Amino acid sequence: IAEELLKNEPNIMVIFDSASALCSEKEYSDEITSQARNPGPKLLSTFTRKLAPVVPAMDSIVVIIQHMIANTSGYGPAFMEDGGNKIKYQCDVKIRAKGYSKWEEDGKQIGQVVNWDVVYSALGAPGQTIETYLRFGEGYDDAWELIDICIDLGIIEKKGAWFNFIYDEKEVKLQGQKKVREFLKSDSSIYNYFNNKVKKFYE
Repeated sequence: IAEELLKNEPNIMVIFDSASALCSEKEYSDEITSQARNPGPKLLSTFTRKLAPVVPAMDSIVVIIQHMIANTSGYGPAFMEDGGNKIKYQCDVKIRAKGYSKWEEDGKQIGQVVNWDVVYSALGAPGQTIETYLRFGEGYDDAWELIDICIDLGIIEKKGAWFNFIYDEKEVKLQGQKKVREFLKSDSSIYNYFNNKVKKFYE
């Protein structure tokens, strides 16, 4: 299914959630007690080799989520990635979740801040640590992260609890990142304005 989509539909994102959960047709139709070697890693290896030239040509993105499992071989690291090792030879970016902390607002937990290690990346040097924000009931909070990036790039100026920026040729001053997020989320054109400014910075 994924191969068909990627070869025929440009500008799409395909997410495997997850490589560990993939089940072959034989495994699916056999009895639960049947013993068979999982063909998933070999299948993903072939998939990544076949689609390696297709994905960039179609301007698409493939995300493969893998889980860490115990390495029972007695050799190498204590944990290894489920779903095969050959995926890494075709990846541009690989990040590994290493933990999370509570994300609180007004004394109440509203989500989690997930910490990631950059194993390797086509966008920069490996070994960096990044954060993403998961808001309960919503998922990944891209607006909150966009504000952080704008602060780092100087698009938004932060002094204490106050945030200053220019929008629609007017100076805007808001207190608290929560208020800035509400401002960005109030209108898609406002969000796109700041998102495009960030993209232009990296062009």
